[in-house]
Amino acid sequence: MRPYVPGLGELLFGLSLKKKNTLYRNLGVSLGSGLPLTRALDLASTELSVSVKRDMQEAVAEGLTLSQIWLRYPALFSVFEAAMIKAGEISGNLEKTVSTLASRFEAEHERANAMRAQLAYPILMIHAAVLIPAMPIMVTSCPSAYVFTVCMILLPLYLAFFLLLALSRISRVSSELAYVLSAVANCVPVWRGVRRLEAQGRFLECLAQLIEAGMLAGQSLEIAASACGNEAYARSWKRFSDDISNGLKISQALQNSKTFSAQVYSMIAAGEESGNIVSMASKAADYLLDEAVQQRKRLMAVMPVVLLLLIGIVVAYQVISIFGGYSCSLRGMM
Repeated sequence: MRPYVPGLGELLFGLSLKKKNTLYRNLGVSLGSGLPLTRALDLASTELSVSVKRDMQEAVAEGLTLSQIWLRYPALFSVFEAAMIKAGEISGNLEKTVSTLASRFEAEHERANAMRAQLAYPILMIHAAVLIPAMPIMVTSCPSAYVFTVCMILLPLYLAFFLLLALSRISRVSSELAYVLSAVANCVPVWRGVRRLEAQGRFLECLAQLIEAGMLAGQSLEIAASACGNEAYARSWKRFSDDISNGLKISQALQNSKTFSAQVYSMIAAGEESGNIVSMASKAADYLLDEAVQQRKRLMAVMPVVLLLLIGIVVAYQVISIFGGYSCSLRGMM
C-alpha cells in the first residue's frame, strides 16, 4: 500500500480538537455496539475528507490495525494517539481507550477556548494601540501613509505568527524539524516548565498503558517516548530502552535522564518494588498533567498583563515618533 501524502489543508490545519473529540466519541460508541472496525470507522470518520476515508477503508481491508492506520496520517493524528490505541488493541480495551482519548480532547478543547477568551482582549488592544495613535498621519500626510505605517508594524507580527504555526504543523511530518523546534521551545523561560511537565505526563501515561497491555518494558519505553509530543525529550529517553531490555530498572533510567523530579522517580521506584508499576506510573502521570494545567493557568493569568504592558510601550513609541516628527516639521516651517 502506497504511503498517504497529506493535502495542503490537512498539513497546515490538521484535525481540530473538537473534531477529534467527535471522532473518538463516535468511534467508541460504534465499537461498543459490536460493529466491525470497517463499519465503525465509516460511521465515526464523518469529520475526515473523502480521500482519507477511502484510504482508511483500503488499509483495513489489507489487514492494518487501527494504530497502524493512525500512523499513516501524522498530519492528522499524533504518535501519542497511535500509541494509546495500540495499547488498547493489545489489552483488548480499544473501546475504553478511544473513549479516554475523546474525554482528553474534550478537555483540551475547553482549555483552548478559555485561552482564546483570555487573549481576545489583549489582542484587540494591541491592534488598537497600533491603529489609533497613527491616525494623525491621515491629517498630516495622507491615508496611504497611514496604511503604510500601520502595515509596517502589524504585518511582521502576522507573518511571525503564521510562520510559527506553519512550522509547528509541518514538524508533525518531519522529525528533524520537530527536534529543532522542541529543543528551542524547551529553552524558553517559564514556558519550558509547562512543556516538560506535559511531555513527562504523556510519556508516563502511555508507558503505563503499554505495560498494562503486556508489552515489554524496553519496547514500551521507546514507544512511550515517541508519544510524549516533544522530540527533544523523546530522543533523550529512547537512549535507555536497550538498557531497560537488559535489566535496568525504569526508575533508574528516569533518574539517569536527569529530567524527572525526585518525587516522580520515588513514585516509579515504589511501584517497581511493590509490583504495582502501572498504578504508580498512572498516578505520576496524573500528577504531572494536573501540575501542567495549573502552571498553564497561572501563565495565562499573567500573559494579558504582560501584553498590556507591551501595548503601553507601543503606544508611547507611536505617540513620541508621530508627534515628535510633527513638531519638528512645525519648527522647520517657522
